[in-house]
Amino acid sequence: MGIIIPHENKGPEYVQDVAPSNPQQGTSWVNKSIKALEGYNGSSWDSVKYIGGKYGFSIGGYTGSKVSTVERVDFPFDSGVTTAVGSNGVAATGSGACNSSQYLFALSGNVSGAVSNTYRIAFPFDSGVMSQKGNWLALYYVAACNSSAYGYIAGGESGPSSSIGRFAFPFDSGDVTAVGTLNHGVSAAISCNSSGYGFWLGGYNGSNSISSTDRIAFPFESGTAVAKGNLASTLSNGCGCNSSSHGYTIGGDAPSAITTIQRLSFPFDSGNASAVGTLSSARDGLGGSGINSSSYGYVTAGSSYLSNVSRFAFPFDSGTASDVGTLNVGKYNHTHGDDTDFNTLFV
Repeated sequence: MGIIIPHENKGPEYVQDVAPSNPQQGTSWVNKSIKALEGYNGSSWDSVKYIGGKYGFSIGGYTGSKVSTVERVDFPFDSGVTTAVGSNGVAATGSGACNSSQYLFALSGNVSGAVSNTYRIAFPFDSGVMSQKGNWLALYYVAACNSSAYGYIAGGESGPSSSIGRFAFPFDSGDVTAVGTLNHGVSAAISCNSSGYGFWLGGYNGSNSISSTDRIAFPFESGTAVAKGNLASTLSNGCGCNSSSHGYTIGGDAPSAITTIQRLSFPFDSGNASAVGTLSSARDGLGGSGINSSSYGYVTAGSSYLSNVSRFAFPFDSGTASDVGTLNVGKYNHTHGDDTDFNTLFV
């Protein structure tokens, strides 16, 4: 029988090469030798799988003018219209988003030019305005991901930038800290994460879309991301999401808008991602980060002011994502986030 790790647990208790001595039931440990999050079930160590996650969010974007609206997807969302629940602190495009178990963060973006502001909402966020909590670099077309303890943001215009920034949850105030670099400057990259790694996939290098991927090992505090394989094609301006075992890229420019959904298997040390399915229509302007619950990947809106909300079921290895509803308004160059966390269930 599995054991539940309380939702209030902010991260693993140990990060080391050997198993902790005298663990108690529920002790959590990042096994550095295999880069995996594990938990003690009372007699042995088991790998962590996702549980929970109730909400996804679509933040800001361009509807003909920049907007600050935050719309919420209530999982498992299989029909209907998303709920407008509040606004970002500013009307912005090209922000990056990531989450802890309690908060969603939107970082940087384009307001009337690049800004450095970082905003935060507390789940479930039924109404109100995101609160400004700190700053990163003044960039847009950034992409973000997270471990259970830290948020990471990288890339962006103008430059394009190669900087990787990190902030510790719950991030109440201050500046995001520069902790390393990508292998090259990119904007409009696609991001996702496993329990042990963060990924930036593809992007625009100032001249062309690229297919290379960069990976960091959590808790990444200095250095350069490691190049780890390639996408199935050059790609930028799409979005990414993840299950406990796979990362996905959704749509994007290759170099024009495409329908393709690609999949990579964690920990993705080398090789190529595989094209495993499609969207019902070609879409770009998807903001780097997508939405995932423990069971489904989601993407909202996109190029030509689409309002579609599309969904595919994990582990998704073929087929076409289903259009399951709409946003209140069509938009693109927005960003996505969710409240799905890693350290919640051992089985």
